[in-house]
This record gives sequence, C-alpha cells and structure tokens, in this order.
Amino acid sequence: MGKARAIQTVLLVIVLAMSIALAGVAIIRGIGPTQVAKEPIKVRDADKARQNFERASYLKQSIYDNYHNDEIKMLSRIPFPFNTTVRSSYGMLFPNIQASVWEYGSFLSMLYKFAVYESVTGEDIGAISEYDSALDGLMYYRKDTSDGKFDGYRHYRDLDKGGQNINGISYDDDMWLARDIVYMYELTGDQKYLDYAIEIADYLIEYAYVDLNPQIFIDFGIEGVNPEKEMGGFYWDSYLDMLHTCSNGPAIIFYSDLYKYTNNELYLSTAKKAYEFVLTLRGDAGVFYDCTAFNKNENNEILSVKSIDKRTYTYNTGTPISGAVSLYENTGDEKYLNDAISIATAAGTALRKEFEEQGIVWYLNAGATGGGASTWFNGVLFNGFIDLLEYSEVPREYIEEFDYALNWAYDTYLKEMSAEDKAEIFEQYAFCNPEENYVDKEYGKLIPAGQYIGGWDKEKYMDIYVLNICGTVDMIVSLAAYYAEPVE
Repeated sequence: MGKARAIQTVLLVIVLAMSIALAGVAIIRGIGPTQVAKEPIKVRDADKARQNFERASYLKQSIYDNYHNDEIKMLSRIPFPFNTTVRSSYGMLFPNIQASVWEYGSFLSMLYKFAVYESVTGEDIGAISEYDSALDGLMYYRKDTSDGKFDGYRHYRDLDKGGQNINGISYDDDMWLARDIVYMYELTGDQKYLDYAIEIADYLIEYAYVDLNPQIFIDFGIEGVNPEKEMGGFYWDSYLDMLHTCSNGPAIIFYSDLYKYTNNELYLSTAKKAYEFVLTLRGDAGVFYDCTAFNKNENNEILSVKSIDKRTYTYNTGTPISGAVSLYENTGDEKYLNDAISIATAAGTALRKEFEEQGIVWYLNAGATGGGASTWFNGVLFNGFIDLLEYSEVPREYIEEFDYALNWAYDTYLKEMSAEDKAEIFEQYAFCNPEENYVDKEYGKLIPAGQYIGGWDKEKYMDIYVLNICGTVDMIVSLAAYYAEPVE
C-alpha cells in the first residue's frame, strides 16, 4: 500500500510538472512572438501626439456644437446656436445663414486629417465614417445640368440635395474639395472617392482651363520663362477673368495625384502646365503673388499680361510646395524637388515672423493684421511643409514651430461664449427670434484665428469663422499624426 502511494505521488508530481510546462507554453503562445521579441513601437513623441489629438478632438466637437446642424448637415460661417426652421428660395437660405462651400471644404479637410491620424496610430476613432457623413452633406452644394451632368459644387448650399443649386461657382473651391477627396482615395482605396475626384477633374478641365502662350509672360518682363514649355491655367470663377495662384496651386496637387491613380496622361500634363504658370507668379523673395490679369479681345481670348497682384498669402506658397513634391514623385525630375525645398526655405524667410513677447513664430499674410483667414491660409502652408518632410529636413523646424504656436494659442486664448458674445450673436440673428429659438447648452470653447497677431484676445466669439477654426484643428490633428509616427 505504501509503495503504491509512493508511485501515485511520483506520478502526480510528473503530471503537475507537465501541466505547468504546458501552461507556460500556452501563455507564451498567447503572448505571441511579436510581443515577446519586439519592444513597444517607438514614436516621435507620444506625449505630444496624445496632447494634440485630445485638443484637436475637443475643438472638433466644439465645431459641431457651435456651427453644425446635425439634422440637415449644415455648417454655418459663424456660431449659430439656434433651432429654427430653415427654408430655401431660389438658392438662398432663409433665415440668411452663410454656409459656403469653401468653409465646408475646410471641414472635410479637417476630417480627412483625423482619418490620417487613425491610419498612423491604428486607433479606431470612426474617422472614415465621419468623413463619409460629411461628404454626404457636400451634396447640398452640388449642381447638375438638366440632363444630369455634373456642374460643380456651388458657392453656397441649398436646403435640398438633388443638384438643383443655382448659386454661382468659384473653381478654386472645387479644387480644394477634389484635392482632399483624392487624398481619401489614397488613404482608403475606396473607389467612390476616386469617382468623385475624376468627376470634378473633368468638369474643371472643360469649363475652367485655358492654354497659355509663354511668350506673353516673357513680353511682360517675367524672367526665367521657358518659351518651349507648355503652359496653362485655371480661372478662379465662372467670370473667366483672372488666373489666381489659389486656383492653380491646388490644381497642380490634385491633377498630379490623380494621374498617380488613373495613369491618365492628360492629368499629368495639366498639372505640369499649371505649375509652369504658377512659377510666373513667384516673386523676388521666392514666395508667390496672388493673381494675373490679362488684356483680352471681344471673345475673351488672352492677348497679353495686363498686371500682377503682388500681395502674398501663405496658402499661395504652400500649394506650390505640395504640387512640386507630387510632380517629383510622379516624374522623378529632381527639379521639382529642388523647387519645393527652395520655396519652403523662402517661406521660412519671407513669410515667417518671430513674436518675441509671445515667444512664438507665425506666418503673415497680406494686410496689416496678418490676413483675415490667416489660420486656414497658414494651414495650407503647413501642409506643404508636411509633404516635403519625406524628402527634406528643411521644414522640420517650421513644423515644430507651428506646434508650439498652436498649443500656445490653445493654452492662452481658448474662450467660451460669454454673455457679451451671446448678446452679439442674438443681435446678428435678430431676424430668427433668437430668444425663442436659442438652444441653451454647453457650447465648446474656440480658439481665435490669429487674425490679430499679438492680440488674439481681441477677436470676438462671433468673429471666429468656421473656416479658421477648422484650419486650426486641421493643423493640430496633423501634428498629432506627425508625433505619433513610428521612428527608428
């Protein structure tokens, strides 16, 4: 009996030992080889990534709180804290709520950047579905012809979808929309984005594009123009009057990127021609002027250059950087990359200004106060720096200066709707019974647009255009993605 117990004890010990060993193997297998063998992924700066993401997320919600009507997917230009019936007549909204496609495009661009952050980090934040919901809201700006042909996204939204919008059009607005829709295709591979982009591309080539003779720029005295290079450009609006950097800069990006995914040579040649035109607007300081006016005949055909508007806006220097980078990627021509580096360097000299009292760096637009849309404009320049960073270290300092300035603004001037602000909004919207229709809730705080450098606090709550707050969030969430990128 004693001997049998001894044998049982030995067997029990053996079984227990084997069980522990097997359990250990199971635990190790459960962890998996990647978790055992690899250290946690090192990112550029996890703390800054998290801070920027949290701040961008808070401000995004503030945009929904202050500007967005969820029921009809309407984005107002200034805060609209009212629940009132909106009507439409002849393409106009009543009450008269400003809701432009330029501003809506800035909203879509911002949401795309959240999708970028989601892609970089692997976090599921619902960014693509949120973008798609907003893209559906874009259809209120859509115009179709009587035979169902796409006729552009219009200045202002209508109350209904269905292509009956009768408002006018600025072609550059459609360029900005198309640029970000192509980016969404690049990010997701979803064919619907590419279809939307091609629709816009073909429409703009048909209605907004004009071939240009390089000789007229040489005759005007612009140096460096190659008479053998094909040149063309896109008009700013349906009046087909002047050619602006703001309609041709994004065209370079858009058509070059679209070529990448369609192999349509027309798109690449269009991007190259627009680039050659934009170079005629590059000034002595290396940054870009605003637009060119022409002498024309009775058929609106261009005869010669009449004048150049030499005001400088930061976004007009940002798009040539991004466009040159895209052309470099699609052609391999080092000239484009060298141009992009040169333009970025010039921006860091000619447009960049240090404010010692505030301890920040900011970029100035034309005008004594830095330009009315300075945050959104600066965001386009910031995007150019981000695009170039893959190939050059030149813009890294500039990018991180943006980070410091934007977070300084958040820490210093984040402001809520005061009683005075509320009274001014009520006065602005006196025609829609504000006392009766005001929605009393906790509205998210907003950051001024930086219109008054050194006096950001001078901007009233009602003066914070949705264009600029979207531009602010666009940059902050981009910085979150920048700092969340894995590094070696």
